[in-house]
Amino acid sequence: MSFWVLIISLLFLAFVLPVSICLALDGFIRLPKQKELREDLNDFGYFFFLMLVLIAVVGMFVIEFYRSEISPFPWRAFISVSKMHGFNNGIFAACSVLIADLWLLWIPANMWINNRPHLDKQKRYIARVINLLIGLLLITVSIPAIKFLG
Repeated sequence: MSFWVLIISLLFLAFVLPVSICLALDGFIRLPKQKELREDLNDFGYFFFLMLVLIAVVGMFVIEFYRSEISPFPWRAFISVSKMHGFNNGIFAACSVLIADLWLLWIPANMWINNRPHLDKQKRYIARVINLLIGLLLITVSIPAIKFLG
């Protein structure tokens, strides 16, 4: 791995992984500086950068899940990538798969629920189930939408 690829990978993991984990845990545990995190996410430049990176990462991994090039499980992704490309790439792949899994399976529903505190338990449950089902549909090996597109 070249020096610049390593620097870009570390910057990616230093910014996107902590924000993704904080968004996944938001509403379940009290995070320190939770108010400042929400204010930072409301900043258009940071939000635009985060969404651009996440769309690229999640889109890339959905295609890789479809082609069975990488496993949707972070530990299997680490093992397979580290055998071929080394330990550093294995860690990067496992963290990237974790980010993709969080954004496919959990974070959209969690963000939607946290922005609507008036929802009852049934609507919260339905939102999480719908997010989980759509995420599992996108993680499966035979994605109907991609097969339809060719």
